[in-house]
Amino acid sequence: MLNIFNGKAADKMPVGVTAHRSVSDSRKKLRWQIESPPDDLARLWIVTPDMAEAMLERNRDDEWHNRPDSEKGVLRYTRAMQRGWKLTGEPIIFSKSGRLLNGQHRLMACIKSGAPFETIVVFGIDDDAFRFMDIGVSRSAGHIFAIEDVPNYNFAASIARLLFGYLASSTWEGRAPDVENDTLLNFYYQHQRIQDSVTFARKLNSERLMALRWAGFCHYVCAAKSRAEADKFFEQIATGVGFTSKNSPAYKLRAKLLANSRSSSERLSENTVGAYTIKAWNAHRRGESLRSFVWRTAQMPNEPFPRAE
Repeated sequence: MLNIFNGKAADKMPVGVTAHRSVSDSRKKLRWQIESPPDDLARLWIVTPDMAEAMLERNRDDEWHNRPDSEKGVLRYTRAMQRGWKLTGEPIIFSKSGRLLNGQHRLMACIKSGAPFETIVVFGIDDDAFRFMDIGVSRSAGHIFAIEDVPNYNFAASIARLLFGYLASSTWEGRAPDVENDTLLNFYYQHQRIQDSVTFARKLNSERLMALRWAGFCHYVCAAKSRAEADKFFEQIATGVGFTSKNSPAYKLRAKLLANSRSSSERLSENTVGAYTIKAWNAHRRGESLRSFVWRTAQMPNEPFPRAE
């Protein structure tokens, strides 16, 4: 059964669909469904701003207080609804007593955007079920990037995290920092050319030479110095084509990465591979040969991650 709550004029509605044109009307329909929940508990609705307002009235009373709302979360959902919301399968949930247990941010965004959205609505859940909700895996930065329609969202989020650490400190040790998702998203919007590193990262990763996020990160920081030169440098490493000398830093780096990928013993850490890549790039930029790959030795255990030149 499909229940649609919509604000269109009745004479424009499809046959069998009732128009609900006010908060009062929506409030009555919602109360009826809460008091007589469906046997299977769930219904598919199109929730309009009027219905969202009626639902949010059940978010707080003298005995019940939902978790505090997040302004950033509401804005994120608002932007998504303005672009055109898709059915996600994540429900709006009401308890047996009519309390709103889940969905307040989407409902607030519906009102703010003025855009109806399709969702599953679940009724008749035990009131104390709220304490079991959202205790599993929290939303990752990749999830937030996906909501924002960021291309290659997991890739972009992981590259942005590394880049955030790299730019935040000259003594960065090459580990992804703990950054709030919204902070990371805003940082990404300032560095959207991360997307230009996708092709090169995938080529390196397909040959098992570097982890995807590190390949993209290294290409990005090198391309910030010279994009044309970085494109050529990383193309050579990925394909093994175009070397002018076996003494070139790019040739030696590819040989090092191939040996590492084929090693049956312990392999280099991801940040060590990244450090070797930047050191090879710097030697290439200086027109120097690279005798060996060294980073964080026993003599310099706290050597910071190298900076691209």
